[in-house]
Amino acid sequence: LAMSALRRLTLSLINGDNPRLTLETYVAVTSNTAQFGARLELYAKAWKFKHPSPWDYAFFMSRALKKDLGWFWYYWLFATDEVNGSIAKVATVGGRTTVTVRQDGEMPSPVVLKVEFAPKGAPIRKMPNGRMIDSVTAIITYPVDVWFGGSRTFKATLDFGGRRIEKITLDPFGRFPDRDTTDNVWPRAASLSRGSGAMDLAAIKEFATRYTASWCSQDPSRVAAFFAEDGTLTINGGAPSVGRGAITASARNFMSAFPDLKVEMKAIEPHGAGFTYHWTLSGKNSGPGGTGNRVRITGYEEWTMGANELIAKSLGHFDESEYKRQLGTAN
Repeated sequence: LAMSALRRLTLSLINGDNPRLTLETYVAVTSNTAQFGARLELYAKAWKFKHPSPWDYAFFMSRALKKDLGWFWYYWLFATDEVNGSIAKVATVGGRTTVTVRQDGEMPSPVVLKVEFAPKGAPIRKMPNGRMIDSVTAIITYPVDVWFGGSRTFKATLDFGGRRIEKITLDPFGRFPDRDTTDNVWPRAASLSRGSGAMDLAAIKEFATRYTASWCSQDPSRVAAFFAEDGTLTINGGAPSVGRGAITASARNFMSAFPDLKVEMKAIEPHGAGFTYHWTLSGKNSGPGGTGNRVRITGYEEWTMGANELIAKSLGHFDESEYKRQLGTAN
């Protein structure tokens, strides 16, 4: 489909309001950028040298896109209602997973799910309303129409084959003004059992303190023991270390490079369905092939915990360019 080149233009739809926010919200909720841009160009041509009202704009866009956008104009521009979505339940039978999404707010919004898979397993089957953003992460989108029947719940059927799903996030990019985002992630941190109660912040602090000590022990297997049997450790978006053997090898690399390795815990805090562990690493790079320089860097790990109170998935982050600068290996 041929489209004329899109041009940048600014519209003031309502005096004293923020038209840029309104336009960007509309793009996120109802259409794609190219389609919106093309229709916006048609609108500018149709009303050139005229004096359109906000309603003229609303009616024109609804007709041009051939969609009833009355719900959008009402809830997003003229009402004070809110979105309050949540993942109420997740159930897997065979190779299919059913995600029950609940909407307790009065403002409807599309259902956007980020699905994160285990690093290894059966091939991931494509879904027609989904796209892969990397080898183990899919984005699935359902239109806002799923709420127009009046139901408070919507069941999304995920048919990706037999690959295990590790995490599901509702509205992963934060496009909709959700009242409470803590219930937008599955599994939830509250599902971590500790005896008859939940694994609270005090318990995870004690866990993180012991984890910190393991990094200072020069025994990499002690680090791996904090992970589930099939747990994963990924550092700065690299290839994940899968399983305790691979995690032991990864920890050994740091311990060999820094014989006096010291890790300090700076903070541990809840985040979504898991916890974020903040740390500082210091030591002298005097191991085999080392530069002899001392380093001190800060970073953090995003933990998804398993039902056995061990780390199922850890995403580690630190400033790699600063790390190389301190080592003396930066180009």
